[in-house]
Amino acid sequence: MSQVDVVLFSHFHIDHSSDFPALIFSSWFEDRKSSLPVFGPPGNEFMPSTTEFVRDLFNEPHGAWRHMSELVDAGREGSYKLDRIMFWLDRCRFSCFATPKSLCMRCG
Repeated sequence: MSQVDVVLFSHFHIDHSSDFPALIFSSWFEDRKSSLPVFGPPGNEFMPSTTEFVRDLFNEPHGAWRHMSELVDAGREGSYKLDRIMFWLDRCRFSCFATPKSLCMRCG
């Protein structure tokens, strides 16, 4: 967990997001010192925004894992709307763009 620099969600289907609470919990065991930015979609009528997703998991008094609320600062920046070019990390450029449906890509 200490080697993870950022979490990027494309959407919040369960197969893309269900391990997120375990990831956050493991950062507590490793005594993570640095922030872990979390980015994702702004939400729509079917799916929560990134901020809503994190709040629903961790915020007191009703979050599913509210006992871990001290590990998370949900919503400080509000919902994220990402520009086409988001950022560079080492030699990797992360780009975001809207798609009408899921986009499948092959890497490698």
